[in-house]
Amino acid sequence: RKNAWGFNPRRAGITYFWGCDLGFKKDATALAICHWEQTQKGDFVLVYDYIDRMIVGEGEWENAHELDLEAILDWFEDMNQWLPGRFGVIDQYAGAMFTQLCTQRGLSFIELVHLTEAINSEAGFAIQGYINQGIARFPDVEKFIHEMGTVEAYYVGKHRIKIESPSGEKNAHDDMYDAVALAAWKAQKWMMEDGGKGFAYTGQAIQ
Repeated sequence: RKNAWGFNPRRAGITYFWGCDLGFKKDATALAICHWEQTQKGDFVLVYDYIDRMIVGEGEWENAHELDLEAILDWFEDMNQWLPGRFGVIDQYAGAMFTQLCTQRGLSFIELVHLTEAINSEAGFAIQGYINQGIARFPDVEKFIHEMGTVEAYYVGKHRIKIESPSGEKNAHDDMYDAVALAAWKAQKWMMEDGGKGFAYTGQAIQ
């Protein structure tokens, strides 16, 4: 599938989950948007409607030294017109001011979360589990596919993993992966706690 750039009226009322990873200089700002979809067999799949990034040295930012905050907010606001968020997650290191600015743009659903080692591991198990089970669908975004092929996972404790770009490798990034994992983590929590009855994923398969 191609990245979603237009809104389909048939999708009115769908619960969209946003994962956001904020960066301005060396790191990218990445955005991933997904929703749950039920197949004709009654199974659930996590469908990613949109994955992209804004990074210094790429596209319109090729000659820039730092991303512009207003441009990031414009981007998020525009995507909310096409895939209106219901729940969103961003690392608390982004700062409360950023979420306040998001609220002013109608993006009050984006919440700050302190990404502890435990939460990062939960997010990693969530997205890897959905991929391994074949219940994740992604748009055809070449730079995301490349990123997913380069990130590495390793154990940091008992039943805890960390997934990141390989250290020391030039032009290696994990920002889109982080956004995708955060969206999966939030979608999983919603499915297990609020929206899904009888559907849960514990991460034990990958363990």
